[in-house]
Amino acid sequence: MKQYFMGFFTGACLIASAVMFIGASSKDMGNIVVRSITVINDNDKPCIRLASSPRHDGYFMTYNGDGKRTAYVGTGTDGGGILRTHNAAGERTFALGTAKGGGGHLVTFNPDGKQTTYLGSGTAGGGILRTLNSKGQETLYLGTARNGGFGFISTSNADGGETSYLGTGIDGGGHLETHNSNGKETVYLGTSDTGTGVLMVKNKGKIITYNSDDKQTSQLGTAAGSGKVQIYNKHGVEVGYFGAARNHDGMIILSDRYGEPGWGESGKN
Repeated sequence: MKQYFMGFFTGACLIASAVMFIGASSKDMGNIVVRSITVINDNDKPCIRLASSPRHDGYFMTYNGDGKRTAYVGTGTDGGGILRTHNAAGERTFALGTAKGGGGHLVTFNPDGKQTTYLGSGTAGGGILRTLNSKGQETLYLGTARNGGFGFISTSNADGGETSYLGTGIDGGGHLETHNSNGKETVYLGTSDTGTGVLMVKNKGKIITYNSDDKQTSQLGTAAGSGKVQIYNKHGVEVGYFGAARNHDGMIILSDRYGEPGWGESGKN
């Protein structure tokens, strides 16, 4: 009797399962409502999770065998959609989605989880590309200015100090700037305040030319606070000097091919 009952019960279960399967293939089973779904591996560690966050946003996450997060698809802190990937240690490596200002962005990170590049929309609404070093300091900025609609390229040193700028100035004209390690401007080439072209060399800067043999042929710069021009022959030997003397009078010196002074004249009467 017991065996007969067990056989009947098993048969009923099989029939009920078949009816449910057939019905499911052609009918709506309704809604499944849960707060979260977690799939665990053989070590009882989560490998997949589908849930809502404390902010009431939805997200989907995957984990590796050690329980470290490897991917995230869902809503970011600013309310926009985002996709993130992580390395085996759980550190962020890549992000693609909505930026804080509402535009799209693509971000990469180094193995320590520090940001290395940003490509997307800036706070001013224009497109930008930024690169950063391992310290998190910006090394390159290419795109639209933060406070205007003009474009520019800016490079920085390891400490984040700007070393060069190529782009549009506040007056609307183009220019190139270089800066030393202290942030002081050393060269300005571009449009002046009056709309004309200008080249400025600052902070004891100089302009030097070389021949095809890499020998110096001329130099224009500053010495002891005064301007000077030096001329060199094909061997790199100085043969001419025009500038200010130590007493601040103007002077000219011409030398022979070996650099020995042969003639000179002072501007002092």
